[in-house]
Amino acid sequence: MPKINKEILKEAIKHCGGMNQLADKVRVSYKSVLDWTSGRSGLSIQNALKIEKATDGKIKAKDLIVDQWTNLDE
Repeated sequence: MPKINKEILKEAIKHCGGMNQLADKVRVSYKSVLDWTSGRSGLSIQNALKIEKATDGKIKAKDLIVDQWTNLDE
């Protein structure tokens, strides 16, 4: 399971106006967002990219799940 940067996720939640709003913008359930924040489930690359789009690029997918993006610049 990819490690989520919880501080960056909190910034995304704040930017969107709360967990419900982020869930709506990413088209996932509130429970999914809650599970991401608690560490009960991982964040897929697809959902990380949706969060990036939902935050108008202010929150980068690569910053949310750093583990998945290592070695891509090499």
